[in-house]
Amino acid sequence: MISAVVAGLAGILIAPITPLVPYSYTLFIVPALAAAIVGGFQNVGVAVGAGLAIGMLQSETTYLKTQHTWLPSSGLAELIPLLLIVVVLVVRTKPLPSRGEIVRTALARAPRPDG
Repeated sequence: MISAVVAGLAGILIAPITPLVPYSYTLFIVPALAAAIVGGFQNVGVAVGAGLAIGMLQSETTYLKTQHTWLPSSGLAELIPLLLIVVVLVVRTKPLPSRGEIVRTALARAPRPDG
């Protein structure tokens, strides 16, 4: 319920900035995914900081597009979260096991029933 309230509030606050077109709101998923990946899907503070940094970089590239005519007219701000996703996934990657290699990992401990 909290996420629905936050999403609804965000939609209300963002409506004056962007047109109320359904497909434009789906594009907000990519920067949010990039921030969540930077936070490792566990650290909310890092994810919020990454989200703010992504927003600032996107705003700066939008401003730079107006100042320099040689920059592409569209898609530059949307490229930032995509590049961030690719870089983080490449840097944090673990090598895949070789073909035929036996991988033994310990399972998590099961909780003991009370009693």
